[in-house]
Amino acid sequence: MNYGRGGHPPMDPMQQGGMYGGPMMRHDGYQDNILSPPPQVGYGPNVGAPPPLPPGPPYSGASPMPVARSPGGVAAAPGAYPDPRSKGIMNTPMPMPNAARNPRVATPEPSMIGGGIPQGRFNQQPALVPPGMVPPTNYMPGANVPPAQPPMLPTPMNPVDPSTVERFSLGGPAENFYDFLCEHDLVSIESLSSFFPSGYNPKKDPPLKIAVDGNFCLNSLRDELRKRDPLWFLHSTLPEELLDAVSRHVEWMRSLNLEPIWVFNGLSVSGDVETFLTSERELRARDIVWSRLEEGEIPDEADIQTAFDQPLGEDVQMAVSRHLKQELNVMAVTAPFLNWAQMVAFHKEGLVDLLMGPPEVLLLPYDNMKLIVQIDVSNSNVSHFDRDKVLRTLFPFHVTETSTKDAGDRLMDLGLITATHPALSSTSVGLNLTMEEVYSELSSETPKYRSIKDFIHAHTFVQDTNKKKAGFFIKHSKGRGYLRYSGVFSSKSKDSPLVYLIRVLEAELTNADMPTNLVGVLGNFVPLSLFYLQFAGLLSVRIMTVITQSYIRDDCPVSDTKDYHDKLGVLMTMRSQIIAQVFKKLGKERHTKNTECLSWVRWFEPILAPMQRPSDIINLDEWDVSSSEEVRQLDEEHFEKYSIASVLTFSAEAARPINEDSNCSPRKALMRYHGKRETFFAVLLKTFDFLGYFSHSTASPETMEEGERMMGEEGEMPAMGQMNSTETDPILASDSNNNNYHDATDYLPKEGVNEYPTVYFPTYLMNAIKHNPRSFQNAFVVLTEVLRVGIISSLPCRYIDPADPQQEISMENQEANCDPRVLLASRIGCLISVPYRRESEDLPFIWAPVYSRHLCAFTVMVRAMCRCLRDLVEVIATTVFLAGNSSCSLPEFASYSFLLPFGEVPSAIGGLLLHYVLVFPSDYQVNLITRQERLEYLQEKFRDIPDLGKHLRVVMTFTLQALYLINAYKVRDKGTVVPQHLLEDNTLECTIHLLWEKWYDHIDDNPPQDIHGLYGDAMMGMEPCPLGG
Repeated sequence: MNYGRGGHPPMDPMQQGGMYGGPMMRHDGYQDNILSPPPQVGYGPNVGAPPPLPPGPPYSGASPMPVARSPGGVAAAPGAYPDPRSKGIMNTPMPMPNAARNPRVATPEPSMIGGGIPQGRFNQQPALVPPGMVPPTNYMPGANVPPAQPPMLPTPMNPVDPSTVERFSLGGPAENFYDFLCEHDLVSIESLSSFFPSGYNPKKDPPLKIAVDGNFCLNSLRDELRKRDPLWFLHSTLPEELLDAVSRHVEWMRSLNLEPIWVFNGLSVSGDVETFLTSERELRARDIVWSRLEEGEIPDEADIQTAFDQPLGEDVQMAVSRHLKQELNVMAVTAPFLNWAQMVAFHKEGLVDLLMGPPEVLLLPYDNMKLIVQIDVSNSNVSHFDRDKVLRTLFPFHVTETSTKDAGDRLMDLGLITATHPALSSTSVGLNLTMEEVYSELSSETPKYRSIKDFIHAHTFVQDTNKKKAGFFIKHSKGRGYLRYSGVFSSKSKDSPLVYLIRVLEAELTNADMPTNLVGVLGNFVPLSLFYLQFAGLLSVRIMTVITQSYIRDDCPVSDTKDYHDKLGVLMTMRSQIIAQVFKKLGKERHTKNTECLSWVRWFEPILAPMQRPSDIINLDEWDVSSSEEVRQLDEEHFEKYSIASVLTFSAEAARPINEDSNCSPRKALMRYHGKRETFFAVLLKTFDFLGYFSHSTASPETMEEGERMMGEEGEMPAMGQMNSTETDPILASDSNNNNYHDATDYLPKEGVNEYPTVYFPTYLMNAIKHNPRSFQNAFVVLTEVLRVGIISSLPCRYIDPADPQQEISMENQEANCDPRVLLASRIGCLISVPYRRESEDLPFIWAPVYSRHLCAFTVMVRAMCRCLRDLVEVIATTVFLAGNSSCSLPEFASYSFLLPFGEVPSAIGGLLLHYVLVFPSDYQVNLITRQERLEYLQEKFRDIPDLGKHLRVVMTFTLQALYLINAYKVRDKGTVVPQHLLEDNTLECTIHLLWEKWYDHIDDNPPQDIHGLYGDAMMGMEPCPLGG
């Protein structure tokens, strides 16, 4: 199927936003299923649009099962964005017995997979193993599958007073949906073979495809690691062991002849922003745990879980998605909206054979569903729910011999009213009834209330007497709309590849049957191509949420500081400019009211803050790359080997101002970039141009000579910093760089002005990248950006007072006396990746030798910057496609998701290692004489860092080179260094000297020298300098 370049015109039929009007209701208060939403979510009718990515390569190794094959069942694994306010009851962790257990695929179960995670948390589904089903010890499911883990004996759940449990609503049942179904004996256990289609031979036929709920499965694997080390994710949000757990999960699946397809959650329902808040109880617990850690005490596991019950984050999920596709050849996609809906659509249309997920998937109106919640790898037994059985057992008065539709409506209402799953938490109304009381009313043959609306109004818990109850039924109606009408990609739709779920499930429905009042549930319409890029993993759900629902959200970090609050405001300026790039391509005058004021949802007051669109939007030039030697040298088969330095060597003379209308139809746009190489280079050039790395001006003679000397024998192109007018005096280095996102137009030409500010810092950045391993290049860019906005410094963090999130804790109770050299060096060490994995699960647990609150807080800010940079490159790639001036197809753009930079998730492991070396030398220097003895001692302390000597060298090398780079900025381009104390004192020089000293203590050869030639060799023999002089 061929599509024109650009894919679609710029969003003509974008629908105006508005409050959800509520679906048509029957006399009994239940929604009329005949009515459903508009014919498609996305670009207008009768316009060709790309279909979803095929289940085959590059996402998976096998072809999809024939559509004619009858589905054997439906399965699902856990998923959705875990929300801090949607937790279930936190029970006392169960002890770990010394028995062996078998691997289990699906939602981890406390009584089987290590314990420590209470029932109800994230609505996990504990399927207890009946007697006689305990498999043999140390069972091996297949080649390359790790040994079995010890099983947990079933332990009864400790009773907890629901009134003491903090939830997003003070009312409502504490029991989760899985527990409720178990109490009604609705969990079935059968052999996996019962799910096979007729005539299927697992030894000869291709693997069955099973759609897996990626979000919840990933969180469940994360929880398994936290049972072995509750603080594992405190300093490494994406440790290698989590990726190993994902790989084992895939191997276990394949050992059963199942090919998993991971489906991650897309856009959520537009709901109550207060749902996203972290409770005060959790904030106070976090502060207590940090205080104990800083005092050298290890808190109880239950306290740690309460304090750090954090979602993994979309950046981690997308990194795992890329790992699944690149390393494991597994199809992994991001659903347009609710991932359960996309899974069901895959199954309905025969693209997958089984469904695996949490029991909430049963709420979708899909008949004859068999939902797998757990697989025992040792004996291939499957725990599952039969939706028809569930409906007929729970609602006998609302079913007929041929239909369970009315019962399905009531099951949906029951699930929404009592929702504990994060994907539905924003639609929960929280009635002051138990789950059984809610069920009693909904299942009764003679209900007490005339409609579900009356029932909700009668029992809604309203803490604020001024708050109207009418809004709660609107929330419930939104939940209904979200479950029925989430947009899904369809392989059979004649109108559009993106349709509402109800159109897939009820093929007889037509466009005329669709209501048009769901904008308040799903958001504004956007081009289908954007949903396709989200589906392929190129465009983040975070950016799509801003485009469709006009808000951006920041969750409370694990280490909250006043510094983070301040820097988020700075980063919000950058975000608004990034988002404006998309709106500039999509917007029409009649749509400006939807996008002129965006909302910022955050955890501190004001919770909902306006995010104004910038009045002066950055206009990015196009680039002439057709004759570029750098582009020609880029191997199209090995894009991943590109160097950012080759992008920065571009002369700014290659930039061409935009002459044509930026909002012209992509079908009329001038073709500028031919093929993947030119397009990819153009995306990177525009990205760094956005960041202010190209001055578009003629370099002063001194700078030109400096650049040529630095490039030396390599004969690279001259440095940045070129002015169009030779008569203009060069701008002083101290004034050269004002692009710190405080004023995004400082470095852009104003109308009628030909001169641009001269920037020197990219010259030194380019030099650092060229003379160091390629693995350092992204870290050098991140270092430069966090320096330009003042995130990195040598000053202690200002921690937030949990009693008053607007105030910082007094400095006298903090690390006010921390050595600034150690703070600066260890923070730089956090920018480089260090592997962190346990060699064997049988090894005894050893706590890390140091937990640093300030390094965790710093990593939180770096992670926010990395997300901004990743959003930027994704948005630039998207706008190049929307502009229509590239010959690349939509799937070719989607393939850039693996290649674009800044997708790494920062970790504090390198900083922790360096911090230990710098601060605690007495532990091993007194009695350990040789370097080898010191390294062996460190390896014993940091057991989970493999080949510690090698990685300590990497961390110290990068830290020294980063310090040299900051020094070059300090000497030649002071505007790049925002923290003024680094310009005014000698902290930088003293930190370099400290690193040299520790280098000689641990590493055999000499430390790396300053490649910029701005830090003299005389420092080699100098005495330790007085700090701050």
